[in-house]
Amino acid sequence: MTDGMSCCGGDYAGLEDRMRGANVTLSTIAVGGDADQALLTQLARQGDGRYYFAEHARDIPRLMTRETELATRGPLVEGNVTPRQVSPDPTLSAVSAGGLPALGGYLVTTPKDLAEVLLVSDAADPLLARWQYGLGRAVAWTSDLRGRWSQSWLDWPGTAQLFSGLVGWTIAPAHGPLRLAVRADGVSGHVTIDETTPATAPAQVHAHVAQPGGDALDYEASFPVAGAGTYLVRVDAQRDGASVGVAEAGLPVSYPAEFRQVTADTRRLEQIARAGGGHVLTSPAAAFADDLAPITTPLPLQRVLLVIAAILLPLDVALRRLRLSPADLMDWLRHPHRVALGLPRWAPELPAQMPAWAPGAWAARRTPPPALRHVPRSEPSFSSNVTPGLARQTETDGAAADDDALGATLRWLAARRGTRGDVG
Repeated sequence: MTDGMSCCGGDYAGLEDRMRGANVTLSTIAVGGDADQALLTQLARQGDGRYYFAEHARDIPRLMTRETELATRGPLVEGNVTPRQVSPDPTLSAVSAGGLPALGGYLVTTPKDLAEVLLVSDAADPLLARWQYGLGRAVAWTSDLRGRWSQSWLDWPGTAQLFSGLVGWTIAPAHGPLRLAVRADGVSGHVTIDETTPATAPAQVHAHVAQPGGDALDYEASFPVAGAGTYLVRVDAQRDGASVGVAEAGLPVSYPAEFRQVTADTRRLEQIARAGGGHVLTSPAAAFADDLAPITTPLPLQRVLLVIAAILLPLDVALRRLRLSPADLMDWLRHPHRVALGLPRWAPELPAQMPAWAPGAWAARRTPPPALRHVPRSEPSFSSNVTPGLARQTETDGAAADDDALGATLRWLAARRGTRGDVG
């Protein structure tokens, strides 16, 4: 299933030889009107498979189902089969007025795109079809006429008349007084009739056109060509009520008229450009010109700001709790393990220092204790309200407090020197 448009080709013949050696068949489906139908038809023929054409993607499931049914069923269908007429034919219509006899079987086949199917089975398989390409004609009958499946047809009186008419249709008609020519021009088919006998008055010409779908049309001079297929034209000319002659011709149309367009449709291109707010370029270099207006699009920043806030929140909390100055940070970076070295040997009585990263540790180290004010001792003055014993006790407590304050100061200074490497 492809369009067959390959840039570099391939060894298709060698691949099909290997497939044939492995008893593998190849069926192809051409997709799109621009598909390489000739290549895909050749591949299917060489691969002992079938070729299908899907003009639209919606046709692919139907073709795949059809291919699966044909692959799973046998080539023969035997049983009671009632033929059904699907296309008009004068000879067939004359003999099938009272109904067609049943068949006992037929060969399963697939009609070509340009073939005209006259009779089908209950499963819509072709039983009788005909084909005209140019001046050549052919008829296909998928059952038999020897009595295996067609015993009722051999006993039917209309069989001889039907097949005599089909054989007569395949024989090219002798040149009579009318010469008929049919040609396609876009979406119309033109009929040209030449009368070879001399006449003093023009004849009244009536043309009968059978479309690929089976519908009959009566036209004079031209008729619409709606799609691909074979158009059969039968012309009957009369003069003064008497028949002058009858002529038939076929018009094979292999592809739709839109693919015959060989020049650019500038009008349609201008309409598309105006609808899109652009213009038609006059040169290939204009396609690369950097003259388009800039387009601004607002960019939401909610997620970016949330990510930034999530990153800055822990830093903000850390700065508020640690209260580090740049000097403290540099000092900690130079001596990250100083707190684990222990106390100086000359100050064993000092307590362990707080970790450098503990909240308030650096502030406590850098902030000196309040200055001590030395109060000279004087002789106590005794009054009537203080007894000599109580005064001596007060003096002793004051000296002890001074000694404690001095000891705390010395310990703080020793801790500072020990931290900064001033031991000794």
